[in-house]
Amino acid sequence: MSFGEALRSELSQARRAVTRTFLRSFVVVGAALGLWFNVLLLKDGVKSPLDAIVGVLVALGFAATYAASIALAAAAVSLGWHLFGAALIVPFLLTPVLLFLVFWLGGGFVRDLAGELLHALQASAQAAVDGSAFDALRVAHAGGPAALIILLIVLPFVIVKVLPVLLGPAVLLCLLKLVACLAFLFLVAVVLTVAVSFPALGWSLVRRVRARQRA
Repeated sequence: MSFGEALRSELSQARRAVTRTFLRSFVVVGAALGLWFNVLLLKDGVKSPLDAIVGVLVALGFAATYAASIALAAAAVSLGWHLFGAALIVPFLLTPVLLFLVFWLGGGFVRDLAGELLHALQASAQAAVDGSAFDALRVAHAGGPAALIILLIVLPFVIVKVLPVLLGPAVLLCLLKLVACLAFLFLVAVVLTVAVSFPALGWSLVRRVRARQRA
């Protein structure tokens, strides 16, 4: 077996494992989050059937988005394990360090955008929504590396809670800027992790393909 054939065999096996992992994770996590978000929404009551329909669709949309993210993460781990084996520990160790570094460097932007969103939500909500819905954003606005994690976890809950006040252009614009900033920070951290981990991962992949070639 040539090196190319061994590599194709390794990739084919990894592809099947990744597909199974993604589909199973997406279905399980999506169903759980969809049920949870809808329970949180309906527990607070809705003013009309249209509000209920819109709320359910938004909750399901967020559930699908987060489920897809978690499923992609699980699939990435499965792919890494099948291709690189124990060398996968290198990016696992680097990722939190680089996330902390990237967020530390870009933390000012996140704090400013979280503050803008908080003010826009409060201005739009007035007295119609309980102010406790914004407590998590206040914590995130206080800064620190934990703010990034807090925002990612609580953002869908805050959005479901204050759904009636999210139609204002100012709120939507602030939300879009915040999500874009968080996505950019994660992208930078991922690119740095891949760049730094590439030598160790490449060496491990070549070893595994050579072993399959000799088998």
